[in-house]
Amino acid sequence: MYESTMDILTNLYKKVQPGGYVIVDDYFGINSCKKAVDDYISINKLDLELIRIDWTGMYWKVPL
Repeated sequence: MYESTMDILTNLYKKVQPGGYVIVDDYFGINSCKKAVDDYISINKLDLELIRIDWTGMYWKVPL
């Protein structure tokens, strides 16, 4: 799950329009998914507000 999550973020995040949203279904449910997202945010020095959707999902708005 780590590799697949990191692959998606690495290859597609830059294609999300500013003001668009990124949704991660398994952030709170699968530790390796959370670690990949956290690592990606840290590596790229992103300043984001992660917003919980439910018991497992979250999203953030891509900065303008």
